[in-house]
Amino acid sequence: MFASTPIPVRAHRAPDPVPADEPAPEPFDAPHPHHVPVHTPANEDPVPDPKPSLH
Repeated sequence: MFASTPIPVRAHRAPDPVPADEPAPEPFDAPHPHHVPVHTPANEDPVPDPKPSLH
């Protein structure tokens, strides 16, 4: 048998973060520019009730 020779491991180091000039936008703050907004009945304006109940 051959003696195992340790192989040097080169660790990957991520680059240092660069300070941003402006803060990152809030998630879900604006629609994605490449996606068309989805129209569903849930995101429509509610129709006012013509005869609202008073109870």
